[in-house]
Amino acid sequence: MKVEQLFACHRVSEERKVPLAALSFQGHAMYWWTALERERRLHNDPPIQYWNDLKSAMRRRHIPTYYGRELMNKLQRLQQRDMSVEQYRQQMELLMMRACIREEEATTVARFLSGLNLEIRDQVELLPYRDLNDLVQLCVRVEQQKMRKSYKKDSSHSSFPKKDSKKEGKIFVGEFFSSARSNAVAHQRDLEVYAGAEGSLDSPLLLEQEETTTKQVKLGFICGLVPREKSIPFERIIFRATRGNVFLKQTVVEHPVLDPLSGEKVHKNVFVVFYSGERVKSKILKICDAFGANRYPFSDDLSKQFQTITEVYVIFS
Repeated sequence: MKVEQLFACHRVSEERKVPLAALSFQGHAMYWWTALERERRLHNDPPIQYWNDLKSAMRRRHIPTYYGRELMNKLQRLQQRDMSVEQYRQQMELLMMRACIREEEATTVARFLSGLNLEIRDQVELLPYRDLNDLVQLCVRVEQQKMRKSYKKDSSHSSFPKKDSKKEGKIFVGEFFSSARSNAVAHQRDLEVYAGAEGSLDSPLLLEQEETTTKQVKLGFICGLVPREKSIPFERIIFRATRGNVFLKQTVVEHPVLDPLSGEKVHKNVFVVFYSGERVKSKILKICDAFGANRYPFSDDLSKQFQTITEVYVIFS
């Protein structure tokens, strides 16, 4: 108890513990203490002078008789389940302390083992240990080993392993690149009606491209992955910075992606932005950097696109 630590720190004598403790009583506790002293005087009982007697009186008043039984039931039913090994040990020790259980260490070790998760208990039972502390350390090591194996397994079977994040981006870009490009070309042709001065950011996508007699549509593009929570402001800022002279398409990546910078799994969207002109490209690249978007190269040659997508699908199939 905190008050006992204070008594020990200040070396409070036994005769002064009860008066000092009574000074800290407030509200209902003060009413209870006053009534208890009056009742003892009426019955000619001696006043409470010792700390242990005061603790016993407080327990009788504030702790129900079934409290000890409930603690024992909780202790007997205690299982590790979703707790870590250290959390499980702390919970067991807390219940034992509250229930005032003092037992041999061998009994405590058996109690600890009985509540451990089966996959940990099966391994540590075969290992030598001296006492409860040794056993807990073994369990922690086994737990950490299992967590590392689980993480490696998840990473290797995940649809988005870190080392292949570039390939994943290519898969998703390849799946909707063709339709996005067609939409971008149609969008550009609509904008040509409102053509402005050549080289201006106010002009449509293709006005910075050299016009040919056939007026062939040719667009540059940037593709990659952007954090999902940033996808809407990312798209909005690109349109504002380029005054709408881009075509942007996004789609949701179903599973979390291991971010190459943080190493953590993050929900992302795959995007492709079609643009015209180096000035627009420069603005888009700066916005990508500001929003932490990972850009991945993707050839604009149709044969190379098909070859890349085929190779990646073969790897992941």
